Amino acid sequence: MLRRERPENAGEAAGPVIAQAAPAGGSADKDESLVGEVEGWLKKLDHNLPDAYTSLAKIASTKVTIQQWEAAMALVRNPLGSLVSRKYAASEAMKEVPGMPGVEGMIYQFSSEYMEKKEAVETVILIKEGGRWKPAGYYIK
Repeated sequence: MLRRERPENAGEAAGPVIAQAAPAGGSADKDESLVGEVEGWLKKLDHNLPDAYTSLAKIASTKVTIQQWEAAMALVRNPLGSLVSRKYAASEAMKEVPGMPGVEGMIYQFSSEYMEKKEAVETVILIKEGGRWKPAGYYIK
């Protein structure tokens, strides 16, 4: 179950797909300080795909090349047009990230609006790597 929290605005463009995952049911323990970090990564995704790629957790970046990443992002995001708005919507702790046995994670969702898609949900999955939370998956619905 995702916890609903206060909305926060950001305003640039949306993000592409690298991995798909859904909440795996964990505690609804949310770290408020990570919202800003996730928003910062989404801005990288909006404006600097290579930088967003190099910020990924190694488990994600070793499964897809930068060329595959950029192609997937273009395929998913270009039809949406420019980002109009993005607001933090919910988050949840996961005891185990789908497809990553034994790896705990956090899932963050944002309600987004694009020029060509008025209602979208962006989801970012974070895992801990080297003591820091790093993006390991992203999808948009």
